Amino acid sequence: MNRINFYLVNEPYGEFSNFAPYAIRLKDKTWPTVEHYYQAQKFAGQPDEEQIRHARSAKHAARMGRDRKRTMRNKWDCYRDEVMLGAVKAKFAQHPDLERLLLSTGKLQLVEHTRHDSYWGDGGNGSGRNMLGRYLMRVRREIRDNYRGQMLDNGRIEDIEAWVDYRPDDPQGLSALGETYLENGHLDDAEDCFRLLVRIRPDHGRYRLKLSEAAAARGKWRPAIYHALRAIKLDRDLDGAYACMGLALLNIRRYEDAVWMLRMALKKTESKGEYHTWIAQAYEALGNYGRADQHYRMAYHIEYPNDSGGFDEDIDNNDENWMLR
Repeated sequence: MNRINFYLVNEPYGEFSNFAPYAIRLKDKTWPTVEHYYQAQKFAGQPDEEQIRHARSAKHAARMGRDRKRTMRNKWDCYRDEVMLGAVKAKFAQHPDLERLLLSTGKLQLVEHTRHDSYWGDGGNGSGRNMLGRYLMRVRREIRDNYRGQMLDNGRIEDIEAWVDYRPDDPQGLSALGETYLENGHLDDAEDCFRLLVRIRPDHGRYRLKLSEAAAARGKWRPAIYHALRAIKLDRDLDGAYACMGLALLNIRRYEDAVWMLRMALKKTESKGEYHTWIAQAYEALGNYGRADQHYRMAYHIEYPNDSGGFDEDIDNNDENWMLR
């Protein structure tokens, strides 16, 4: 079943009905139900508006609003959708329990199932427009996106975990959780998080890179190389993948390969001090102390660009490609 039908207040998901007894605050007034507000707005600015607001039930409010003896505002059809959407948003924003119920429906289609209404409902046979159901799904999406933004921006592990528990298939949430785990030193959890992420999005190079970085942070150099290589195959412009692979190669003592890979990383981005440092370490291990010294100097000048001291300025400026050697 990929849909939820609702209509009567005393049936499952009856809370989604406009007749459900959840008061809303709009226009500096309290309205007993969404139905009260919606029907009253047909007569906005007229005495009928207040009479309907004070109707003893949603059913009576609906009956009063449909009374053709009352003078409806001009061009009501142009306003009704805006009025309904505003009321639905207010209802769920002002009642946290309803907001949680709406979010719990996930991605299921919401349908006001009734033969009595082919505009707000589905007409009973699916021929209706189901506009109330559509607006409920729109509000659900907006609440979910806002909730996700708050959780991810907050940066607290427990908040992001709560979001991922709710939406385990959300790549952005998983990525944020993995990053937060890494920043807080939870390396096992970070690796597990990114492994799940690449399972969800196997075609995404940056997620594969994150898994490589998580493996490298744990000193698992060969898995780091494997995932970095996969990331490069997916996106050849990921300088971080070349760098992560270069660092891993350096740590398993494949120094010449490490130099080549780190040079590729430098070609993909602006000079980064740590890349030069790793290249210098590889050259040092190879016994090429001159090249090592050059890259150590470049790393220093990138780290301290305004320092006139430190290393002497004796780099060969006529050789523009020396830093990529």
